[in-house]
Amino acid sequence: DVDVAQTDARVFGGGAQDNGTLLTTTGALDDAFELLGGDGGWMVVDPREAGHIYASYQFGGMYRFRNNTFRKVSPPFKPAESGGMWMVYIAFDPNDQNTVYTGNHCVYRTRNDGVSWDKITPVLDGSPISAIEIAGPQSKHLYVGTENGSFFRSLDGGATWSANLASGVLPGVMITRIATQPGAPNSVFITSANSGNRHVFRSTDAGSSWTDIDGGKLPDLPHHALLIRPDKPSELYVCNDAGVYLTADGGLTWRNATGKLPMVMVVDLVYHRASKTLYAATYGRSIWKAVLA
Repeated sequence: DVDVAQTDARVFGGGAQDNGTLLTTTGALDDAFELLGGDGGWMVVDPREAGHIYASYQFGGMYRFRNNTFRKVSPPFKPAESGGMWMVYIAFDPNDQNTVYTGNHCVYRTRNDGVSWDKITPVLDGSPISAIEIAGPQSKHLYVGTENGSFFRSLDGGATWSANLASGVLPGVMITRIATQPGAPNSVFITSANSGNRHVFRSTDAGSSWTDIDGGKLPDLPHHALLIRPDKPSELYVCNDAGVYLTADGGLTWRNATGKLPMVMVVDLVYHRASKTLYAATYGRSIWKAVLA
């Protein structure tokens, strides 16, 4: 993956599987260093504090870096609820920098910056959690996707949870990313990792029903991430095994935005708002960036 500090664009990096988690604090990739070893997994930077970072490695191992110190903050995952788990998804609460979400077959939350974790769901569908989105006023809307393609939601900050809302529209394969429309927490988009079907879907009712907005216009390849541009919410970017694609009309039309990226899997997208820069993480060909109009 890739993440960038919203308060300092010189700070960015990501998990590099066999090569640990790599980070630069100068903005130069040739100045990157290994922040954490092992199989570099998900890494997230607090959008309010460039030096506040969560990084992870295989099977849910996790460290928190803050104020020039680090602490192991691995959640207390039970082996019986972790089958098939390799890398875990991590997400900061947009309204509280000490609240972070992750999961194995269940969703876990810390409200004290990793000192302790609470399990806030039962086992969902028996597969690892693959995507988490926190949205809405006071972070009441929580959305979760799994490797089996299930979709769950809570509209009360995690107190209660829905059944699987994937219905017959979603393809029943890994949900790779979830994003909500800025200012509209019931407007939800997802990408899926399947081939031989559609790959991008939208819900306007918090996941109760779904619409295919791929429409066969996108390459029939696994899609790995999506990004709604916060300063231009009509622009939706997705990335897949063939590059980066963009729609500005809700999926009626798509255009190839890959540009000069190498012909390789693009696995993550992050937007730096102040500089209007889109960052793309590739599988094996580093991190790239482009300034958008």
